[in-house]
Amino acid sequence: PNGVLGALEFQNILIYFAPVSNVVVLSYGQTKYDSIIGAKLGRDAERLESDINPTITQENFVGYITVRGDATDLSDETQANFGCQQSVDEFYDNITGLGDGIIYDKETEVIETANGVTTTVKLQKNGGGNVKIQLDGQSFMLNDDGVDNVVSLTHGTDTIPTRNYVYAVISGNKSILQSSTTKPTVAGVGLFANVKTYLVQSSTTVQNDGFLSSQEIMDKFASPDQSHIRHINNILRENAQWLSGVDQTFTVTTQPTKDDLFVSLTSGIVRQLHDHTWSVFNNGNDIYVANDQTTPFTKINNLNQISTDTNGISLENNNDYYNLGIWGSQDEDGTDKKLFVNKPQGKYGNAIDAINDINNTSVKSFPDTFKGTGFLIARIVVRHQTANGGTLTIEQINGADFEDLRVTTGGAGGTSITQTSFSDAEFEVFNSTDPTKIVKTDISGVSTGVTRTLTVPNADGELLLTDGTGSSLTAVDSITVNGNNSTFLLGRGNHTGTQLANTISDFQTTVSANSDVTTNTAKVSFTHSLSQTLEGNNNDITEIKTAIFNGEVVDTFASSKTIDFATGSKRVITLTGNSTITFSATGVSTNILRVVQDGVGSHAITFANLKSGLSAPTLLTGANEETYLIVYFDGTSYVVTSLEVN
Repeated sequence: PNGVLGALEFQNILIYFAPVSNVVVLSYGQTKYDSIIGAKLGRDAERLESDINPTITQENFVGYITVRGDATDLSDETQANFGCQQSVDEFYDNITGLGDGIIYDKETEVIETANGVTTTVKLQKNGGGNVKIQLDGQSFMLNDDGVDNVVSLTHGTDTIPTRNYVYAVISGNKSILQSSTTKPTVAGVGLFANVKTYLVQSSTTVQNDGFLSSQEIMDKFASPDQSHIRHINNILRENAQWLSGVDQTFTVTTQPTKDDLFVSLTSGIVRQLHDHTWSVFNNGNDIYVANDQTTPFTKINNLNQISTDTNGISLENNNDYYNLGIWGSQDEDGTDKKLFVNKPQGKYGNAIDAINDINNTSVKSFPDTFKGTGFLIARIVVRHQTANGGTLTIEQINGADFEDLRVTTGGAGGTSITQTSFSDAEFEVFNSTDPTKIVKTDISGVSTGVTRTLTVPNADGELLLTDGTGSSLTAVDSITVNGNNSTFLLGRGNHTGTQLANTISDFQTTVSANSDVTTNTAKVSFTHSLSQTLEGNNNDITEIKTAIFNGEVVDTFASSKTIDFATGSKRVITLTGNSTITFSATGVSTNILRVVQDGVGSHAITFANLKSGLSAPTLLTGANEETYLIVYFDGTSYVVTSLEVN
C-alpha cells in the first residue's frame, strides 16, 4: 500500500477470482486500521469501492483475509495460485447460501411497545442502528428508521391468545420487518430471516402484564458469548428444560375461611436455545390457570382459588385429594416470564391414591404453543377438608422432574410403590360417570384380632341389607328361593311377597301383617293388631269369637256435617243446634251413631242421603237425652233406625 504496514496496524486482503485466468489474486486494500474490529467493519466498504478494486464484482468475490503488521513489512502485488475443487459458481453459491437468513450483528435488541390499543415490535442494533441481514446470498440493510424496522402485532383474547411471527424479508434493495399469525414459509413470503415469536392476548392485558409467551428465534453468525452453531447443537438435543434452581416453597396460611395456598420460587437457569435466568417468584404474584375449563389462562394469585377440576367437579368436599401441576414459560430476558398451574382431571378419596395418581388425573404437559419456552416445575398433592371453611394440607411435593414421578415422600426423586393394604377410612369406590356417588367401607364391627373373608360367588347379583343388629334381613326386591338347599324357608312359602303358605306352623305367636293378606287359602290366627285390610275373597270368615270396636269417634257439631264411617264405625255427636248430616259412601255396612242433646235440647237432624222412600228416625229431644242410631249402608244409600234410649 502507501508505505509499510507497521506493528499493530491492520489491513484487509481481498480474495477474488481473476476474470480471465481463474487465478485467485490476493490484493491489499487501501486502508489501514488500528484495530482488528475496525478492519472487519471496513471490509464491505473496501469491496464496494470499484474505483479502487475495479476487477472485484459480486460474481467473482470470494472473501477476506485480515493481516497485521509485525517485524517484517509486507510488500504489495503479492500473488498466489490455488487449485479449485469445484467451479467458481458452485463454490460461490455454496458459501453464500450457507448464510441466508442470518443476521450479521452479534448484538441486537427487540423493543416491544404496548399502549392498550396497539402493540408494536422494533428490531435494531443495541442502542440503535441498522441491522445487516443476508438473504439470497446478499447483504441487505434493515434501516433503523422507525418504519422498515417496526411492525404491529395481532391481538387475541385473554382466553384464546394469538400466535404472532416476526421476520424480515427483501424489499427492493433493502430489508423490512413483517409479522403474521401464520408461520412464514419461502413459498408464502419469499426468503426471510426469523426474528421472534409471541403469544399475544388482548391489548389491555399485554399493556398490563406483557406477553403470555415470547421467544427470540434469530439466526446469527455469532452471539456475544460463543458460536451460534454451538447453541443450535444444544437445542437439537433438548427442548426448553430446567437446569438448576427454581426451588419451590409452598405455604399454607390458616384463615378464618378457606386457607391460603401460595407458591414462591427461587431464581434458576432454564435452557432454551441459550441458557436463561429465571428470576425470583414471590407469594401473591400472578399465576395463570392454563387449562381452566371455562376461561383458559385465568389469572389468580392464590392456589386456593382453584375449586374444581377440568370437568367442573368440586374439589372442596371433605377429604378431597387432588394434584396441581406447576410449570413456567421463560423468555430471553425474563420480561415475559410467566408461571402456570394445571388443574387436575379428577380427584381421590385418600392420599396414597392421589400421590400415586393411579387414575392419571395430573396434567403433566402444556399447550404446543409453549413448546420451546415451557418447562415443568412441580406437582403437588393437596387435601381439602371442610372444617373452618376450607382447611388445606399439602400431602406431597414432587420436584422439576415430576412427570415420571410416583413417590410417597417429598422431593424430586424416589421409587414406585404398590399399595396392597388400606385403612377403611381411606378405601372408597366412586362412580366412573359421577364421582360424587361414593361407597365407603366400615369394618369396625369385626372383633379385635379377627380377620373376616368375603367370598364372591360365581354369579351376578346385588347385596342384601341387614338392620345392623344381625337379627333381620331386608330385601329391597322380592326374594325367590330356588332348589332345596334352604329347607327352612322353602317349606314356608314361595317368598315372592304376595302369598303365605297354606300351613304356617312355626310363626311367632304374634303376627303383624304390613301388607294385604289376599290369599283365599291362608289360615292365620291373630292375637295382635292388624294394621292392614284382611280380605277373605271368595271364602267367608265363618266364626269370630269377639269383635271389639275401638273407642267412640267424636264428631264435632256443625250445621252441615259429613260423617265418614271409614274412620270409625262407632261415633258420637252432641247437638248444640239443628244440623244436616251427610254420610260418606263407604264399604262399612253397619255402624252406630249416638246422638246427644245438649242442656237445652229440642234440636233436630235432617239426613241428606237416606234411602228413597224411608222416613227419618225419631230423635229424643229432651235436655241431655240420647238416641242410638243404627246406620246401614246398602252400597248406594243409607237406612237409619233409632233405639230410643233415654
